[in-house]
Amino acid sequence: MEKDPLFSYIETRWANEVSGHLAKVIAERVMSLRPQEADCLSYPDLLSMVGRRYIDRDFQAALTILTAGKHALLRAYGVYVDEDGNEYPLRGEDFTALLSENVLVHPQTGEVVENAAQHVAPVFEKAQEDR
Repeated sequence: MEKDPLFSYIETRWANEVSGHLAKVIAERVMSLRPQEADCLSYPDLLSMVGRRYIDRDFQAALTILTAGKHALLRAYGVYVDEDGNEYPLRGEDFTALLSENVLVHPQTGEVVENAAQHVAPVFEKAQEDR
């Protein structure tokens, strides 16, 4: 992801908004991370980048700016944590089904997970231009 088009996009639409400022700060910090550091960013990780402790409307709007459109810097996905504490990333169809239907088939056992959304944490990764 190139910095200039993203920052121009933010400046054009959200220059005078707190969410625009937050989006730029988060973008700067994410772009400075090594690739492996940008693979699994939690809400607390992103909040700390802007010195906040809680998710509010401006912070959520900043994440929307950074995850939507052709200049998206971040991609949302989920991490399922099973009863044994094993973690499984959920992307694509698995994550979409979870969000829309609260349905998840355990990646190892093949069993349907009851109340699946309660066992999944939303996380973000730096979007790759070649994906």
